[in-house]
Amino acid sequence: MTTAGVKVQFPAMHLRKHLTLSGISGRFCLETQNNKFVSLSKLR
Repeated sequence: MTTAGVKVQFPAMHLRKHLTLSGISGRFCLETQNNKFVSLSKLR
């Protein structure tokens, strides 16, 4: 869910590097090009 309330879907495999024993939390920047996944990075 974006900060604007829009639901976003993409393959869960892109979240694996952000997975901890507590799960996944935080704010992320999703980069797309032509509606295709490019990258996902965690914001500090």
